[in-house]
Amino acid sequence: MDNERIAAIKIRCAMATPGNWFVGGTTNLSHLRHTGWDAVVSEDRGVIVSRAVYSNYHDLDEYDLQTKADIEFIANCKQDVPLLLEEIDRLNKYIQNQSQNSQKLAQNLLNLISD
Repeated sequence: MDNERIAAIKIRCAMATPGNWFVGGTTNLSHLRHTGWDAVVSEDRGVIVSRAVYSNYHDLDEYDLQTKADIEFIANCKQDVPLLLEEIDRLNKYIQNQSQNSQKLAQNLLNLISD
């Protein structure tokens, strides 16, 4: 992943609704059945994304399972993505340090051989 893409991800994280996100209910939205997991909620701003209800969905139980999994994924992205970006930064610094150490070691070996 190049630095430009990482920078774009960091910008999207910074621009997203602030605060930690979690899975919660949307009791104030009467058209949604309250299940306790039907929305992505921000501690600071309330409901960010709520579950859509499709009356013509053939297997509602399967839809509910998939929707719950999607909501869990979305809610955790706000916390997970910054952690992953920190790890990428840490690993990139490690690789850069190892590369510099390898170059120094190679130069030392060449100096020993030429002496």
